[in-house]
Amino acid sequence: MQRDDGRPFQRDRIRRDRNYAIELKYACAHGIPWSRYLRMFDRVDRARVIANELEEGSRCSMCGTAQWEWDEDPGAYEAVPMTCPGCKERDQVREQQDGQKPGVSIRLLPRALAQRVRETPRRRPRSPRELAGKSSGRRRRK
Repeated sequence: MQRDDGRPFQRDRIRRDRNYAIELKYACAHGIPWSRYLRMFDRVDRARVIANELEEGSRCSMCGTAQWEWDEDPGAYEAVPMTCPGCKERDQVREQQDGQKPGVSIRLLPRALAQRVRETPRRRPRSPRELAGKSSGRRRRK
């Protein structure tokens, strides 16, 4: 059974065709429709996109190095303590927030935006109990 929107086929292809998944991820990340991506890049350029994405994916998300770099030269990198002013500020706030609630993250925002966030009243999300007990007043389509 095939659906009109083609979603089951597309999801299956993303899962089984690694090159397609990599190229589609690249196109989406750059706001390029898949059909235009195919017209914009020839086979060599598409192979380069795949190679670059695979290389980037092989790097550690924490330090940015790849295993092959350590295999080639185990002494190529040296850990050096460096202070980032933004991370320092964030960590100081985190230390002050002992007893911090789960799910709360500390983010750096530009000063004007941070002020707006502080001044904006927070809406409390409705609890599952409230949602179960109250109807939104809207009728559902059948």
